[in-house]
Amino acid sequence: MDVDRVSDAVRLLTVRIVLVLRSDRRTGIRAYLPANGQGKYEFGTADFEAGTHNTICTLDKPWSLCAFDEVGNLYAIDVDGDFYTVDKSTGTMTLVGPTGISSQYMGGGVYDSRSNRILWSVCNYLSSGLYSVDPKTGEASLVYEFPNNEEVLGMFIG
Repeated sequence: MDVDRVSDAVRLLTVRIVLVLRSDRRTGIRAYLPANGQGKYEFGTADFEAGTHNTICTLDKPWSLCAFDEVGNLYAIDVDGDFYTVDKSTGTMTLVGPTGISSQYMGGGVYDSRSNRILWSVCNYLSSGLYSVDPKTGEASLVYEFPNNEEVLGMFIG
């Protein structure tokens, strides 16, 4: 990637105020969730080498998390704690179930292919922690409470 393309990608991220970004390893699709400057959030794809983006749909509520599993399925949890599967081409969200946890602030998350679960960091005004989410039901369980109310973003499993 040359310097001009890196600059274009940075401008794309800066102008679009990207809040959540995940990549599908199988297809190379980069899903992102920007604020569009009009109080709405969008789901779309980004091409950082070309410095372009494609808005797929506008969302009713922002997502706290989006994650791809190892076969390319996309999952999302909205700020109210509802867990969804997402059609990558239309943005249509299908409710799987409630997690029972809401998130006041942006969270992070990643699909763990070893356990077939999603790890989700949640941060609220008085507490924060790492949760494990069952992708079949949306049920969430606390794995670890962050002792200093940390807000954890940008999670990945190496």
